Amino acid sequence: MKMIISGGEKHLRTITEAVITWCVKYFDLNKKDELLFSVKIHPRDNCWGYCEQGSIDRSYKIYIANNQTVRDFVATLAHEMVHVKQWETGKWVGEGEREAARLQYLLADEIWRKGLV
Repeated sequence: MKMIISGGEKHLRTITEAVITWCVKYFDLNKKDELLFSVKIHPRDNCWGYCEQGSIDRSYKIYIANNQTVRDFVATLAHEMVHVKQWETGKWVGEGEREAARLQYLLADEIWRKGLV
């Protein structure tokens, strides 16, 4: 797995790396071909974060707002990682938003309990 993280304060970049690494393991996304994440952390209006597939197989671009609480930041990143899982497994219902919303704080709290944040 490779990650390129830009923007945001150092502690948010550290949190981002820890959350993505944990989610990849939790969702068992480690495969033969390597995942590539490009993450941009910056203030956003009207959207706390979003994710899109990149132009290269198994690459993802994640945009996440740094103008939210740390718990919300972790939950938003977990939400986007649910979408990565959905694309990687090809399994979701509708646009996948309901599953991501349902899991985001459950995953964030588990990450917190594990002491990763």
